Amino acid sequence: MQPASSNTNRSLQDKYGGLYAFAKDVTLSNLAEERSPEKLIRLTNKLERFAEKEIAGLHDQISQIGEKAVGILPVCRLGCWHCCTHIVLATAPEILNLADQIRATWSDEEILALRARIAVHKAITQPVRDGTAPYPPRPVCPLLKDGGCSIWTHRPLVCRGWNSVDVEACIQQREHPETKVPTRGLAPQFAITDYVRQGMSEGLEGRGMNSETCELAYGLEIALDNSDAAERFLAGEDIFAPARAGIEKWN
Repeated sequence: MQPASSNTNRSLQDKYGGLYAFAKDVTLSNLAEERSPEKLIRLTNKLERFAEKEIAGLHDQISQIGEKAVGILPVCRLGCWHCCTHIVLATAPEILNLADQIRATWSDEEILALRARIAVHKAITQPVRDGTAPYPPRPVCPLLKDGGCSIWTHRPLVCRGWNSVDVEACIQQREHPETKVPTRGLAPQFAITDYVRQGMSEGLEGRGMNSETCELAYGLEIALDNSDAAERFLAGEDIFAPARAGIEKWN
């Protein structure tokens, strides 16, 4: 994604900075007394729905511009999965929410197939964790099925924050990652989810919980391997530490 100018950053902060305070306050208040897995999942779903509502409002504003919106309209469509080949980072609550949904709605066969795709993903990305990859690879997200996101309604905030306005750049970056062709997305949309996630992270820290992001596929494997992962996370155990190892080398 192309970086925004400093003036744009200030404008986005003025418009969406309040989302950070809201997400932080909601997280702090929701985890003030009860720290159950159910409470954590409800909180995560609440913040994701909140971000989604803000994004929908942004898209409505863009669509009302008409022909002048050409160039800033999202071009993402079902079956267009070029951006689903990034190394995705997510917070522990988001990962635990996904694991909970998968356990509740997927068959044993579907989960087994997912585990196989995660293993492939981890193998492809291992050189990046080791610091030996010349550039980040573009592994297909293990949650991608038949050209679409299999966990769409519960996808992480970082995924919700991205909509491309130039599909050709997405294709070029996926097919030739070594060229590091920049992709173009909606800066306001990214700001929405970024502020919400920052607020949630600050709230988690305020309640003594780990707020660091983890590699999604790796973290999901840990959550699926441990049915008590949420309880252990809430108790302060750094259960997702392996999914963070080496991620500083990805930037």
